[in-house]
Amino acid sequence: MNHEGIERARSVIEPARKEVTTHPIYQRINSREDMATFMAHHVFAVWDFMSLLKSLQRELTCVDVPWVPRGTEVGRRLINDIVLVEESDELNGGFTSHFELYRAGMTE
Repeated sequence: MNHEGIERARSVIEPARKEVTTHPIYQRINSREDMATFMAHHVFAVWDFMSLLKSLQRELTCVDVPWVPRGTEVGRRLINDIVLVEESDELNGGFTSHFELYRAGMTE
């Protein structure tokens, strides 16, 4: 996607992004207990995102054996870049998924 395409995408999603980032729930989290309750529910959104991402990866790329190229080069690169970070992001010299990181944060 070129610079113009990125800017167009940003302008399209900006209203939804603003709605999410200014949601009143963030003003209601005032204690560790509030945060724990929020995280206990929100963890399902983290898991659901990963499930949707893996479904998209299956549709846009080849995850079968034998492997053969499938989908567009840009589509494959985009989805696989997102999967890489979501499944095995770097943390403290190691790797972890965002879901595992989120769950670990819930125990602190």
